[in-house]
Amino acid sequence: MANAPRVFCLQGPDGYPRKVKVADNGDGTFKATYTPDDLGQYKVNVKYGGKEVPHAPFTVQAQPTGRADSCKITEGIQQQLSIGEEYCISVNAQNAGNGAVTCRIRSTSGRSVGSCLAFKVSLISQFPTIETTSW
Repeated sequence: MANAPRVFCLQGPDGYPRKVKVADNGDGTFKATYTPDDLGQYKVNVKYGGKEVPHAPFTVQAQPTGRADSCKITEGIQQQLSIGEEYCISVNAQNAGNGAVTCRIRSTSGRSVGSCLAFKVSLISQFPTIETTSW
């Protein structure tokens, strides 16, 4: 069974699969790495040779980090937007501690914004980054 197929599956709180990086340690062991991208319960399943390994599947809880109440939106709060134009939301997270800025754009009905629009989220912190997300 040394060459048996191995499967590592991660399901997010929303029920959708997440990316898992798997490394073969070369000694018969493997390391699976993932980064939670949302708060809530994740389901982790590991199979070897088509069968679940002991204790799988199991769940893990992603907890918040940093202090969201210390963040401030400094640019990008508009009441009306034009379709097809790019908009920028700037967030000052200097006093929020460790954590990541995530931004989900949804319509007033709760549906995800269509794939024809692109939004930028700019994080102003000790380690500036720009994340561009297109749907």
